[in-house]
Amino acid sequence: MESWIILNKLIILIYVSSLLVKGDFNYPGSSYIVVISLLIYVIMNVSKALVSNNRCKLIFLIGSIVEILLCNYFVTPIFIIMLPINFYEIFVGKIKFIYILIILTISMYIFNNNIIIYEYLLTSLFFLLSYYFILNNKNKMEILTIKNDKLKEKNYKLLTNLNNQNGYKNQIIYTSQLQERNNIAQEIHDKLGHSISGSLMQLEAAKLIMDKDSSQSKAIIQNTINVLRDGMESIRFTLKNIKPEVEQLGINKIKLLVDEFKDKREINASLYYSKNLEKISYVMWKIISDNIQEIFTNVIKYSEASNVKVTVEVLNTLIKIEIKDDGIGCPRIVKGLGLSGIEERTMNLNGKVIFDGSSGFSVIILFPI
Repeated sequence: MESWIILNKLIILIYVSSLLVKGDFNYPGSSYIVVISLLIYVIMNVSKALVSNNRCKLIFLIGSIVEILLCNYFVTPIFIIMLPINFYEIFVGKIKFIYILIILTISMYIFNNNIIIYEYLLTSLFFLLSYYFILNNKNKMEILTIKNDKLKEKNYKLLTNLNNQNGYKNQIIYTSQLQERNNIAQEIHDKLGHSISGSLMQLEAAKLIMDKDSSQSKAIIQNTINVLRDGMESIRFTLKNIKPEVEQLGINKIKLLVDEFKDKREINASLYYSKNLEKISYVMWKIISDNIQEIFTNVIKYSEASNVKVTVEVLNTLIKIEIKDDGIGCPRIVKGLGLSGIEERTMNLNGKVIFDGSSGFSVIILFPI
């Protein structure tokens, strides 16, 4: 706004100076007085622009207006053309524009003669409208800036809440893992620890009486064997209950890959799978997981896709895994290290890979059952 005011004052000053130089208006004083008057006006406005104190700015501005009115009476009426821009600078934003226009119109008849009435009217209206639009745009920019700051604050709070939720989620997972480890340790201690400690005591007793009473010693050893056998069965039962099934471990790892991909990228990823997943071996799951990771990397780099679909199906004689996106596709497929690695891993288990880039990009992995 300050720059706009300075520019307009410079324009009107040049315009007034040109009228004076052309001699379109007669003035009673000498040209020396006119030049001095213009210099005083320039000095006051430059000083007003340089000072930082608002009170000093107002003093220089009022002084400039007073000087214009004095020059209008005693030097030449043409000076009054410079009044509107100074007048706006004081009152715009404090009173309504319509009141400013009325005051300027009245002052036009009070301070001016008919010679410059049209120049005064045109400059007043021009600068008033210009000032109005610039001030209006400035207010809109300030409102948008405030809204933008509020949006940034909301985004920061949402991001903070999201990080807190992720931290809470990770803490729950970690606490669950600790609880599971504690349960495993307690169960092994209760079942296996007592069996081993009791068996050691029985063996020590058998060792002491072995030479004196061999039959009793054999009975103690046999009893110890039975206790250890029961302990071993208990361990097997515990481990069987704790250890997840291969298909549960495999499909949950794929779910984790899909969820992490969806959370970290602006690409929607979905997973679909059929029943009978127990037919997929642990090694197959490992290869499937590695291949999906490699394909997700290619999706990020090249596909420009919005959606990715992962499907795991167990058919009568085949295990079929398909990863398909809705991106730009690839009419001519060049197998680099990534795609070659997918093929190599799959072929190690007698599998087959089919690449298709005609509609989006899809990878079909087939394993025989």
